[in-house]
Amino acid sequence: MRQVIPASIREDYVYWKTYMHEHVDFSHGASVIHTKAHCERVLLYALILARKLKLTEAETTSLCHAAVYHDSRRHDDWLDVGHGRRAAEYYRQACQAGALPFYRLAYDVMAWHEGSCTKPLRMPMRWTASVSGQMAWMCVICAVRQRVSSMIMPMPSGQTALRRDKR
Repeated sequence: MRQVIPASIREDYVYWKTYMHEHVDFSHGASVIHTKAHCERVLLYALILARKLKLTEAETTSLCHAAVYHDSRRHDDWLDVGHGRRAAEYYRQACQAGALPFYRLAYDVMAWHEGSCTKPLRMPMRWTASVSGQMAWMCVICAVRQRVSSMIMPMPSGQTALRRDKR
């Protein structure tokens, strides 16, 4: 099936897709699920949703960073507890080496997306202003397919936190 990339995001999509293929190494090379193609789809959704939600350039860039790195440190395709934190650390190291500017939001999204992180994820209040905004955000940070049980908690200074229910 041929992907049709909307013209409004094509340039950013091609840039980050190329960046990922040239600079992001994936630990689990034998994966059939959590591949670079999977991250390309997450990137596509992130860019589409960022545009629809009218995110700032910095917020959009944070999501692009998270999309291309989020599954890069998996050890297997199943329940790989800690892969999000490992990906976040890999991302931090790439930033420290000068590959990218560091975005705390990207780091936190990666660390949080697979469920082992119990720290609340802070995001701008306007991202969660509607149910559709909440669902769109959840799709991005959960790599589109992962089930999430969460609740929104008010935070100071116009932010919210998502915290996973422990089950």
